Amino acid sequence: MGSQGGPELEIQKLYYRIGEVASIAGVEPSVLRHWETEFRFLRPRRSRSGQRTYSKADVRKVLEIKHLLYEKKFTTKGAIRYLRAQGQEPLADDDPTARDNEAMKEILLELRKEITDFMATLDQDGGQA
Repeated sequence: MGSQGGPELEIQKLYYRIGEVASIAGVEPSVLRHWETEFRFLRPRRSRSGQRTYSKADVRKVLEIKHLLYEKKFTTKGAIRYLRAQGQEPLADDDPTARDNEAMKEILLELRKEITDFMATLDQDGGQA
């Protein structure tokens, strides 16, 4: 981002909640939720409670989007075109494959945790479940 004139950020945490990201970016949380619908590559993970958790990369994306929209005065469509040209925005906005893969990954991670928890219970019970 810095090489393109975008904002620099020293990100300290692994994950941020939507309010923290909104504060860092200087926008309202509703703006971030709207950007998620417009910019397909901006997909923060969800916690078990359903809360959005933004990674460092997500925060950088938010700052890049804000830079393009607020400082460079791009329209949303113009920003998407620009990001596609930079290789950051997927070509197919409605490509279900990425969403399906992400959903499957979440399911597999949850299953792995359940199996690990079950195995720990077996170990505690001496193998008698």
